[in-house]
Amino acid sequence: MPNTALAVTIDLANKPGEGGHGSDGYGPADIHPIRKQQVGHRNALAARTLVYGEKIVSSGPVYKSCKQEEGKLRIVFDSIGSGLVAKGDRLLGFSIAGADRKFVPAAAVIDGDTVLAGASTVAAPVAARYGFKQFVNPLCNLYNREGLPASPFRTDDWPLASSEAE
Repeated sequence: MPNTALAVTIDLANKPGEGGHGSDGYGPADIHPIRKQQVGHRNALAARTLVYGEKIVSSGPVYKSCKQEEGKLRIVFDSIGSGLVAKGDRLLGFSIAGADRKFVPAAAVIDGDTVLAGASTVAAPVAARYGFKQFVNPLCNLYNREGLPASPFRTDDWPLASSEAE
């Protein structure tokens, strides 16, 4: 939509025991995270770009496209800033599916300015998802080098199974 921005805060959700939810970490996301300064900073970056026209990195990676490549999916992003990084030893939060529409966790690696995602059980992947589980807390860790998290996404438009919508 024109003249709008999105500040991704998936990584700022309250951790188990913080905020008003139980300690199991699987309660509903709290729309009032305790890390308000970071939320405000990300909103300010978006405003500086959208309202004031500053040429700064104001967003984390945003899904652009993907294509099948040798049994994997190559995922391309906009807003990569000065490059993609994983916070942690390996990328988390990616899943892929073949024509059977059954998503499985994917082994994903950063390859230049893209991500390659594959799984030994999916010979011909056709769809990918990232940060798609509602209660990730967070089990997704793709960022740009400026420290802004990637937006969750799905490449498919298949109807959701009831277990996926939970």
